[in-house]
Amino acid sequence: MLPFRVSMTASITFLVVVTAWSSLSAQGAKPPGVTIWDGTVVISRQASAEHKEDKSEGGNISVALETCRVDDVTVIKACGAGPLLKVYSAERTLVDFVEKSMRFQAASTDCGLPKEAEGHNPLYQEKHFERIIKTPGNKSFRSEKMHTSLAGGKPLEDTTTVTLMLMPGGAYLLSAKSFPMVRHLQDHIYEDYNACNGKTTRKEHHIRPAKGPQPLSKSIESLKPGGDRVTVTHQSLPLLPLPAGVAGEGVVSGPVLEGRVELIETKSKVKGGYEEKTISTWEFAEKDPCEDAYQRLLEDLAWAEAFVDADIQEQVEDIRNTERRIKTYEQLVDRQVYRILHGKEPPKGELTDTDASVDGASGEAKGLEELKERLARECKPSVIYESIEKHEKTHQKQFDKFEEEYNSGDVEIYGLMEVTAYLAGIQVLMDWLEVNCPEKDLADAKRRVRQIEKAKFSRN
Repeated sequence: MLPFRVSMTASITFLVVVTAWSSLSAQGAKPPGVTIWDGTVVISRQASAEHKEDKSEGGNISVALETCRVDDVTVIKACGAGPLLKVYSAERTLVDFVEKSMRFQAASTDCGLPKEAEGHNPLYQEKHFERIIKTPGNKSFRSEKMHTSLAGGKPLEDTTTVTLMLMPGGAYLLSAKSFPMVRHLQDHIYEDYNACNGKTTRKEHHIRPAKGPQPLSKSIESLKPGGDRVTVTHQSLPLLPLPAGVAGEGVVSGPVLEGRVELIETKSKVKGGYEEKTISTWEFAEKDPCEDAYQRLLEDLAWAEAFVDADIQEQVEDIRNTERRIKTYEQLVDRQVYRILHGKEPPKGELTDTDASVDGASGEAKGLEELKERLARECKPSVIYESIEKHEKTHQKQFDKFEEEYNSGDVEIYGLMEVTAYLAGIQVLMDWLEVNCPEKDLADAKRRVRQIEKAKFSRN
């Protein structure tokens, strides 16, 4: 565009790009690169346990408890023509905890003979000493608590992929994988009481996420009054991935691909024992991009017609201030585009946003990569991005050849350069539509292109 805006831009209402692949012409599908699939994959892992096992007998106490709950759901939304789809949304919710404990108490413990019996032969010991029996006896306790949670960090979309392979004969293969990072918290306690000497040995092991790049481990051992011994170990572990995925297959039989797979199923043999099931479902709907490309064509035609309109340029010729003249011209062009597209007067408001441009000082194209990424999330045909790229490359050629004119502030030159760039992008759209969308009648569009070219060349 002009020095004070230092850019030559293509006005964008909605722009999209995807990687095109073939569909199935045998089933009346669009030609290669046209059919787009847009849908959702859901991977749901559920697990639970609420179990108590009591083996107490003969005065001995032996009780084990297990509580577990896992509710892990991944929802992936992706679109494209394949084989690699664009993941535009990925969410995961995770509840994952396990608690286990075991308590044992002996009814009694045989602590052997008293110390005075030492040095005597077995027969003498048997006749003169009684064995020491402690009631209640030894006891032990075990506890494990494990909790897994999502660690956050980079967006889940960055570690999620979806592929859709359409095979000859109508079959398809679907694969979805997600690798979020998770943090693990674990607490383990092992405690044993010796009834014979009255002392307790306790070991604790605590695991937490590492705060730095290197995992750490540190143990502290202490002797308590009375002889109890306690060892506490603190260990840090790095964040680890918790993958979720599905591989499915099916047959394309219409505009919708859907399926269901039960990946894992664990059933308990006891009441309340651990059970787990993972179910994955997917549903993708076929999306016809021809209308999107055609609407983009109509928009570009409107912009080209507005920029080539000499009457609009004449309305600003008497404005001496260059910056104000260009701004007013752009506003008039913008309003004329609205009239062409909608057949009525435009509402008051800002100019249409621009998402890609060529810098008037360096000739460098700006915003195309960001635009491509954003457009991929919109799930529309790549030809729309290709047409805009062609538009911006045309501006770069204009800058290279006519840098002074490019930045002159002359609205007639400005308009003609924009018309040339729009016509280049329009040709990309029309070529694609003719090949891929024969149902679209381009006769009127071609007529309008001829009129634009005639108006343009009459002023060159």
